[in-house]
Amino acid sequence: MNLTVNVLLRELEAFNGIVIFATNLASNFDPAFERRIRTHVLLKCRPRKSARKIWQLQIHPKKRRWLQNVDFRQLAERYAVSGGDIKNAVLKAAVAAAAEPGPDPARKSGQQHFEAAMQEVLSARQ
Repeated sequence: MNLTVNVLLRELEAFNGIVIFATNLASNFDPAFERRIRTHVLLKCRPRKSARKIWQLQIHPKKRRWLQNVDFRQLAERYAVSGGDIKNAVLKAAVAAAAEPGPDPARKSGQQHFEAAMQEVLSARQ
């Protein structure tokens, strides 16, 4: 890890331009990076209406037939998270549904998969 940080710091010092760091976990930044950042811009989480669309857009329209009883509005209202967190939860929900026993047509991602996946994503933050 230290080697990676050192290489990135060296490249950052040699680079003559603008660098943009984007993260949901700014508190995890190495202090050496913090000293080199001139400006911080905090972007708030999107309104719930936009979050619902993000949940829906993470699933390709041709794959939506694999959904069962999913209330994206409820997910957006319950979890004030970033688009990246939503994407991770959708992927985890799909993997969980695919891993269930039974024939392929019966394996559909349901509300319980998305709820459990989001809880897993939120737990990973701590």
